[in-house]
Amino acid sequence: MTDPAGAPPDLELAHRVALSFAPAIGAQRLQLLERRFPSITAAWLAPPAELSAAGLPADAVAQIEAARSRIDPLRELERLRSLEVEPLDWHDPRYPPLLKQIYDPPPVLYVHGPLLPRDERALAVVGTREPTAYGRRVTRSIAAGLCAAGFTIVSGLARGVDAAAHRAALLKSLLMVFVAFSESE
Repeated sequence: MTDPAGAPPDLELAHRVALSFAPAIGAQRLQLLERRFPSITAAWLAPPAELSAAGLPADAVAQIEAARSRIDPLRELERLRSLEVEPLDWHDPRYPPLLKQIYDPPPVLYVHGPLLPRDERALAVVGTREPTAYGRRVTRSIAAGLCAAGFTIVSGLARGVDAAAHRAALLKSLLMVFVAFSESE
């Protein structure tokens, strides 16, 4: 099966994943690319002049060019799946509907394990990367309480407060949804 613009679904998803590694390409700019190109694959392959003509600023075009030089999109998708991580873009029916409604939803989620109906009750715990011991302790306590109340904890896998919430959720054996994922992780 192919997408409406003709790109095979895995290729289209692979290019969305690759674009997610360009920090200047967030929700708003990805939507711009979706409006201006027949597919994200076409946007990934477009020459810099076409990306600029589509409305991307020079820094975003440069980041896409840099990503192209270091990322093999299909290999990256294969690597994620070998780690049992499934990338979901916002067109995937499994993408959380409430998350789509925020101003700047993450274009790609990286999920380990199945998304279940209970995951509709999810919270992201975000904070400093250098919390005090007290901050870590309180974060673990709050996250554990939220897990006990049936909430799924969403993690960006950052250090500090995010990591404390992540550990608390793992101790409760609840699903973690990873929102951010970089080439080094």
